[in-house]
This record gives sequence, structure tokens and C-alpha cells, in this order.
Amino acid sequence: MAVLAYLFRDARSDERYSVDDRRSLHTLHAPRITIRLRDMSVSGFQFQSKIDLPEGSEVGIGFELGIRRARIVWKRDGIYGCAFNNPLTPEELSRLIEEGDESREKAKKPPIPVRLAIMVAVSLIGWAVVIGAGIAIVKLTARFFP
Repeated sequence: MAVLAYLFRDARSDERYSVDDRRSLHTLHAPRITIRLRDMSVSGFQFQSKIDLPEGSEVGIGFELGIRRARIVWKRDGIYGCAFNNPLTPEELSRLIEEGDESREKAKKPPIPVRLAIMVAVSLIGWAVVIGAGIAIVKLTARFFP
């Protein structure tokens, strides 16, 4: 499983994880919008959106653990910084990062019927090459050894 979250530190005290993920954000200004989650820590997150939201707005972000409430504390050029109303525990943050990695891995894979069809097609092509090569060898052998 590829890890798509990267740990980094900045001027803030909490370790932040860079995550490139799509999430739903719930606000009073827009019932439900899709955002690009950029990074997370136990105390908050950063996201990008084309929707203009005012600083101080209360928001809810959808995670596998449910919707977590937060407040927009800053914004700049479509990028927003939010602080959770109740910080995540380190265990919750780890679980969210891991579940996000797993869901991105699943999203990359085609459905099982498509994967099965690809395997069958590749197998048939492989057998066709083997049979074709066998026939060619028999014909060449017959030509040189009548």
C-alpha cells in the first residue's frame, strides 16, 4: 500500500500530514461542497475551495469517523485554515490517514469484473502467441525436414 500522507512541521506546534484528498464540507453558506483537503493535524486542517467562505465560519468536514466540527481561522487565495472545535486524538488522526490511503488505493483499482476480463484477455493473448509460435515452428520444421 502506498503511503500518500507525508509528515512535516511548520511554525505551529502540531505535526501536520500533507494529504491530497477530496472531502465534503458542510457550512451554513453552502449546504455541502467538495473540497480538496491539503493537510491535517490533531488541531485542524487546511483545504482548498473555489467557494468563498468567510473567516470565522463554522464548518463540518466529512471523515470516515463522521462529521467533525471546525472553524475557519484564516483564508488566502482559495486556501483555508481550520481549527477543530474538539481536537482529534493522535489515534484518530492516524486512523483517518490510514483510511484515506486505503480508500485512495481502492479508488485506483478498476472493479473486479473489469480486472477479471483483463486477466482473461491477457491469458488468451498469451495462449494465442504460444500456439502461433508452435504452429510456426512445426511449419518451419516441416520445410527443412520433409
